[in-house]
Amino acid sequence: IFNSSENRFEDEQPFASWTQDSTGQWNAPVTKPTEDQSSEMYGVQWNEENTRWHALKQSDVDAANDGDVVSTYYWNNSTSSWVEITE
Repeated sequence: IFNSSENRFEDEQPFASWTQDSTGQWNAPVTKPTEDQSSEMYGVQWNEENTRWHALKQSDVDAANDGDVVSTYYWNNSTSSWVEITE
């Protein structure tokens, strides 16, 4: 999308909770974990319903692909750790 007032192209807002900074980049309300923080995780994705980052453990991917039920985790910025979703 072209923003004529800023004279630049910008992506559409990916999720309703995300805000745009002065450079036109969209940012989640919770900082995405770094690659180092996610090294044991697979498929880190934004979950808009809960406004947090979700992922599976790398070690559970094959089981999930086989149809087994595996745990999903969310990123807790306060503790800088992945927490199992038990709900």
